[in-house]
Amino acid sequence: MDWQTIVVYLILAFVALWLVRAVWRGYVARKYSKCNTCDDASCPYHSKRKEDGR
Repeated sequence: MDWQTIVVYLILAFVALWLVRAVWRGYVARKYSKCNTCDDASCPYHSKRKEDGR
């Protein structure tokens, strides 16, 4: 293996790790949405379903 192949493998490994990290952060951040503690009815992010209790 020459150095260019090693560099390509390293870049692919970093990209794969970055994607796994992004998916994990997206999954974890799902629990902490903008409206978890918000009761402001005028907020544009406030869900109508939350008001109805569904």
